[in-house]
Amino acid sequence: MNRARTFWRSTIGKKIVMAVTGLIMVGFLIEHVSGNLLVFRSSDAFNHYAAFLKGLGGFLWVARAILLASVASTLWRPSSSRNARAPRAPWATNGATRRSPPP
Repeated sequence: MNRARTFWRSTIGKKIVMAVTGLIMVGFLIEHVSGNLLVFRSSDAFNHYAAFLKGLGGFLWVARAILLASVASTLWRPSSSRNARAPRAPWATNGATRRSPPP
């Protein structure tokens, strides 16, 4: 349990979670678009695809839950970054946004 918590809180862990959830969402997007494009092939092809999805049954709900968890994780992970809680640099908080940082 301690290893999982350490991984979850590390910056590398955050990047890996963002990458995996991004791949899941891109995979969903490709599958969804390709399935919907079947409507231009023929109505039989689209109906066959719809019957295939309906035949998945419980697996479709598992896939939906994974997709929902991926979206939630992708939205939550950047907001829990350590940098968001880090103190601001003095040169960045005095309104001098157009000046470069001191050397």
